[in-house]
Amino acid sequence: MPLTDPAVPAALLEGIQDPFYTVDASWRYTSVNQAAVSLMGVPREALLGQSLWALLSEAQHDALSGPFYRVMSTRQPQRFEVYLPGLDLWEDIDAFPLADGIGVLFRDITPRKTAELREQALTDLSRALARAVTEAEVLEATLTVGFSTFGAFAGHVYRLSGEGEHLILAGQRGFEELFIQPWQQVPLTVGTPITDTVRDGRPRFLTETMFVEQYPAMASHWQAATHQIVTLPLQVAEQPFGVIGLTFQEPGVFSAEEQRFLQTLADLCAGALERSRLSALERARFHRQQYLVEISDLLTSTLEPKVVLHHLAHLAVGHLADWCTVFLPNGDALEPAVVAHIHPEKIEALKGALHRWPIRVDADLGAGKAFRTGQPELIEWIDYEALRGVIPAEVLEEIERSCMRSVIDVPLIAQGRVLGVLEFVSTRKDRRYTQDDVNFAFDLAKRAAAALDNALLHEQASVSERRFRSLVETSSQMVWQCSLDGVFTEPQTQWEEFTGQADAQYRGWGWLAAVHPADQSMVREAWTRSVETQQPYQLEYRLKRRDGQYRVMRARAELVRDNTGVPREWMGVHQDVTERHQAQAALREREARYRALVEHAVVGVALVAPDGTFLEINPACATMLGRTPAQLRQLSVLDVTYPEDRAETTLTLQGLRSGEMDAFTLTKRYLRPDGSLVWSSSSMSAVRSARGEAQYFVAVLVDITEQQRLQEELLAWQKTLEEQVRERTLALIHANQELEAFAYSVSHDLRAPVRHITGYLGLARRALGADSDPKVDRYLSVAEGAAERMDVLINAMLTLAKTSMQPLRQGPVDLNELVHRAQQDLESAIGGRHVRWEIAPLPRVIGDHATLQQVIMNLLSNAVKYTTLRDEAVIRVWAEENPQEWEVFVQDNGAGFDPKYQQRLFGVFQRLHRAVEFEGIGVGLANVRRIVQRHGGRVWAHGKPDEGALFAFSLPCSQP
Repeated sequence: MPLTDPAVPAALLEGIQDPFYTVDASWRYTSVNQAAVSLMGVPREALLGQSLWALLSEAQHDALSGPFYRVMSTRQPQRFEVYLPGLDLWEDIDAFPLADGIGVLFRDITPRKTAELREQALTDLSRALARAVTEAEVLEATLTVGFSTFGAFAGHVYRLSGEGEHLILAGQRGFEELFIQPWQQVPLTVGTPITDTVRDGRPRFLTETMFVEQYPAMASHWQAATHQIVTLPLQVAEQPFGVIGLTFQEPGVFSAEEQRFLQTLADLCAGALERSRLSALERARFHRQQYLVEISDLLTSTLEPKVVLHHLAHLAVGHLADWCTVFLPNGDALEPAVVAHIHPEKIEALKGALHRWPIRVDADLGAGKAFRTGQPELIEWIDYEALRGVIPAEVLEEIERSCMRSVIDVPLIAQGRVLGVLEFVSTRKDRRYTQDDVNFAFDLAKRAAAALDNALLHEQASVSERRFRSLVETSSQMVWQCSLDGVFTEPQTQWEEFTGQADAQYRGWGWLAAVHPADQSMVREAWTRSVETQQPYQLEYRLKRRDGQYRVMRARAELVRDNTGVPREWMGVHQDVTERHQAQAALREREARYRALVEHAVVGVALVAPDGTFLEINPACATMLGRTPAQLRQLSVLDVTYPEDRAETTLTLQGLRSGEMDAFTLTKRYLRPDGSLVWSSSSMSAVRSARGEAQYFVAVLVDITEQQRLQEELLAWQKTLEEQVRERTLALIHANQELEAFAYSVSHDLRAPVRHITGYLGLARRALGADSDPKVDRYLSVAEGAAERMDVLINAMLTLAKTSMQPLRQGPVDLNELVHRAQQDLESAIGGRHVRWEIAPLPRVIGDHATLQQVIMNLLSNAVKYTTLRDEAVIRVWAEENPQEWEVFVQDNGAGFDPKYQQRLFGVFQRLHRAVEFEGIGVGLANVRRIVQRHGGRVWAHGKPDEGALFAFSLPCSQP
């Protein structure tokens, strides 16, 4: 076997600096230079005589076989760019016929392709993150666009928990559920790459060897297909708040530049996550303030305990919980009084589970512990796997069926008594309760407990009152009579029935024995005085009933006179007023509690006269306004209102006085004596007389100064971020313009050398004459073909550059006309083929006529070209109107394409089909994308192999 092909001298072979080799018609290596030996990593002696395909990996075979077979079969040179997976290199390859085989020259273009891919990756990720608003949207962009940009086949995102002691899985992609399930929550005390990265803020790039050395306890967790893992800190102001973990299947070590690039991408994600967190925090604070005001108004709008509990549970659902339960004590267990669920159809099943597995008040966690200790309980995350074997299997099955994930239990405490427990449950994996949620729930529980206590007191008072009325209505008063000297002289039947005294026992002063010992002296003195002065007798005292219970009685007696006015006897009645006394005492206690509720409320509460002056002020209101209650009683609402807000306040007060409104809520400012401002969400409602006249106003002031400050800071931060995005976008546009200008210049400058090559080849052919050596003639043909293809590529590059550089002449463009003209131009290409055109009416748009004609021509010519193998080609064109843009579609029933390569469709010199199947150089769709983007639109495509393709672009409805 010769060392080199006779057509390639050894000296010339080794003089080629780039990798070069030749193979014969049987694909056996015939010559290999030293650069190719180094590229393939196989000694020259092991290569020569061996089959090219036997030494290539499967991935390299797939990348090279198509072009190489075309060169061998057509004897036409091929130049193409290809990624070699096993070598992790991008190569610009020239393959050309040589003797009976081919020669192959490699040029390393990895740095250029890497730079292009990274620039595009940064652009794609920046755009995706800029569109994301919520944390869920940011995570989705990170898990899709971000991980694809990183080049990882799997990865995850963790965030620090509220207390900073755990890492919580926020999202993952590429891992099986069974593998990732144990890693939902990772304590920072555990030594892992992700926890170490969060603790010290340093990224980690670990091969399997490094991983096993640094984390021997986790060696079994290394997956077989993994070659390298990377952990990147998510941080703001150099403070880590999370981590991105990436898994790579390709072997190799990341260079310092690659490591910086990965951290840059992670910093983009961190900034977007922090932006979404601040935005969500601000929205949550605002909504919670509104929610507290709303629920306070609603809870105090009724004194029915059942209604209060119903309001409480149902208002919590959807705002703080996916389901909410109010537990009330019943013996040694807590029973669900009210259950509310975000899905009402699940309430009955949930009630059944709660009754099957009652909660005991002596439980060590959850609602039972909260009731017993009077302290809130937080179960941040329920790990189903960790509970297996710890609790009964039936209970765990109920928990899993309910999808319970995170729980808050807060006691309902009023007047130092625990009335019950309020339980909030989250069923979402992405919703874990934090200490902020506990604080909010506890605040809500305080308000609810006060409202429930008032409702219970009112119910008790109402029951007592109803009992008293029933007693009065169903029982006759105890009527008695006695002589003028105040002693019983006749039997007193009702007295006997009530007190149980016999006739002999109550004669004389014997009746006094039924009076409470502590009241006897008072009763004797009062009765003696009335008898002696003959004045009416009226007194309340305690009288023993026959069952031994003392009842509060109201005794009244009047002298009965004859027709001449002479006193004859005393006639008296005893009325049992025990329930009335009890009701009055309960009412006094309730009024005291109401006053205590107002006095100890965390929000400002005031009573305001119709003219706006303060009548009553609780301490929170006085503190908020920076004055004492006594000072405020000398002032009006307008006196303490910031001057710019007085006009609106005046109008609302007038509306309350006139009856145009019953209540209002304003966000306004108050001015303190020291000149400082207080922002407040101020609600005011009118209390009216029976005639509808305003008697006074009830004002509730919630201090939102901190909320306003945070909102202003957020707006300033957003403005700064938008300015940074604008600056980076301008820099990117400038860089693209310079790149396009460079491409145009290079392409233009290459045309002259190509023309010289073509010219001199023609001169050489004429000089050789008709009798030239056939072998030399073939060489000339190959060189002329290469020069011709180079000229085509240069022209394509010039066209692509001109498309981006030439100014757009905007004006009305009829798309129907463009399609009709393109059909005419394609008649020669169609020839005798059967093509069915289905053209729907198309709109008139604003754009550049010439470049849009090029877009339509490229799309229709592609449809014609890729349907050549169909007996009947069907090409459809139609448009759809959206509020902001027109979408234009071109669909064919041709060869189609593999969807996983659709991102390559609009790249320069990108082709998804072999040239022997369909001609072309891969520039047309790149031109389409650039033209449409310059018009402010976008392009996309869908397709499946052998099922046709759909290409679409959009144009704004008005001039961009």
